[in-house]
Amino acid sequence: MALCLDRASARRDPGVFRLPLRDGREVPLPYSVRRLWEEDPGPILGCGNPWLLPFVPLMRVSDPCRAVVECARRIRAARLDPDDRRDILVCLAGLAGIVVEDYGLIANAVWEEPMRESSWIRHWVDKGVEEGREQGLQQGIAQGIEKGIEKGIEKGRTEAAGVVLDVLSERFGAVPADVEEKVRAECSFDRLHEFARLALRARSIEEFAARI
Repeated sequence: MALCLDRASARRDPGVFRLPLRDGREVPLPYSVRRLWEEDPGPILGCGNPWLLPFVPLMRVSDPCRAVVECARRIRAARLDPDDRRDILVCLAGLAGIVVEDYGLIANAVWEEPMRESSWIRHWVDKGVEEGREQGLQQGIAQGIEKGIEKGIEKGRTEAAGVVLDVLSERFGAVPADVEEKVRAECSFDRLHEFARLALRARSIEEFAARI
């Protein structure tokens, strides 16, 4: 069986795989194609298996946003090991991002502090850091902040501020306490993005402080 998750990227699937033989012939092996957006979520919602709930927002629902919130509620209500609950919520966040553009809604629905320990979260954080190193400091900062916004991780603001302060420290040495306090107090991701660019372009810590 082939399972299609995303209507936008789905392609026409013939439902058959042709296995080539040594004599040049082919053996057709048919398989079924299931498109999640055509499937009724009722059986999953009714079966009581929380591991299947992350697929519900991709199914035939009237409001994917409400489906995300409801699935997150059911996952938290289920009797699960904390590590299992964390991993299911991470899966819900990842799949919901296919059909829900409001990343803030996803973050508010699924975020829990223990998710920091998820291997999936750590993988993407590490990947972002490594890509930043490879592609250059400026691009890495921009991508890191943008990915933080896209992932809807509430802690992204603190991490973005930390990146700005790291750049200042690397370029100018010790960062004055009042400058550090102002950077860490900034709540807007757009402003933090501007801080990051300014940290790279300012000729001195005094110039940076005067322009924030």
